[in-house]
Amino acid sequence: MGKTYGPVMTAWMGPSPLIVLTGQASIWEALVNQAANFSGRPLVYSRKFTSASFRTMISSPYNEHWTKLRKVLRNNVLNPAHVALQSSFHQATVKKLINKLEKEMKEKNGVRKNSFSLARFFVPSSIRTERKLKSLRDDILHLLLPCIRYARSYKEYFKRSAPSSFLYCLLSIAEGEEGEDKSKLSDEEIAFCIYELFVLAVDSTSTDIEWALAYLISNPHVQERANQEISQAVGKGKGGLFSLEDLRKLPYWQSVVKKILRKESIAPLGIVHQTENECKLMDVTIPAKSAVVDPDDFRPERFLDKNESEKVRIAYLPFGAGRRVCAGMDVTSVYVPITLANLLKSFDWGFVKEGSLPDLSRDVSSLLMFMKYPLEARITPRPS
Repeated sequence: MGKTYGPVMTAWMGPSPLIVLTGQASIWEALVNQAANFSGRPLVYSRKFTSASFRTMISSPYNEHWTKLRKVLRNNVLNPAHVALQSSFHQATVKKLINKLEKEMKEKNGVRKNSFSLARFFVPSSIRTERKLKSLRDDILHLLLPCIRYARSYKEYFKRSAPSSFLYCLLSIAEGEEGEDKSKLSDEEIAFCIYELFVLAVDSTSTDIEWALAYLISNPHVQERANQEISQAVGKGKGGLFSLEDLRKLPYWQSVVKKILRKESIAPLGIVHQTENECKLMDVTIPAKSAVVDPDDFRPERFLDKNESEKVRIAYLPFGAGRRVCAGMDVTSVYVPITLANLLKSFDWGFVKEGSLPDLSRDVSSLLMFMKYPLEARITPRPS
């Protein structure tokens, strides 16, 4: 469409215009060079029920409230130093997953059918009625409000034992302890900030992993080359789990993961930008308060091509760009390839029936881009 209509075009979704950007130049100009003006969020009515009326980080307009939430998340929960301290917990989780897969492999003749993702059960479908959305809101509050009240009663304990936890930081904001701004968060706002972190941060990793395994099964030559690189880097007799130090030795494997993340963006249409003021973009006038969205063959080698390095760097935007770039970008860039490398090191991932490729259809009924049908795979242990 970009070749026919140009890098900036208008599409109509019901009565509302949607400005669609194609090509790296227009997207970079909007999200980086004009970041402040393209950092708003359209207030979609159906989302107010699961965002405390647009008071979470994803849903909030670009304002002081959003800046505070973003700062808390980046400086504490998703701070690289804090994430590094959680590596032992991540390794323990991966070990449990591998043990679970080994058990399933024996019980089900190597066939795995259920999804890695939990979020598909909690993400509200865009076509649900208002009554169902209100019911979902009530369920979330019923689950999380008691936890928030319990944490508040033991706030001093959390201050000593988990001062960087998201819940403790939100409680500090709620009580006016974060900076000079004394605007407080309600318990409902805290609950939906936690819900949002689970759905759009924590569980997006498992959804990425499910898509990645589907592409590795569909491209066995890529899986084989990646496994050879992983085996040489880790060593067959080394045992144990894959680590961050090992990841640095795997240029091809990192290119495979980059290609998958670029090909299957976790929320390609669900999280749109909105212009704050009227502006010019590529000689096209964009009205104020316009919704804007940045929407091949499976060839990971392009990320290894030094001649294309600058072109690829600018075009590689699976986490968005600008001021509303994904806050969890650093976590995903580390834990997705490490988790996948451990799964690939432990098992060969193949067809359930010879020649029957995984169904790569997308579920477009909800905010996140799930596989329409949970991944089916036959797994067999690799020699240790």
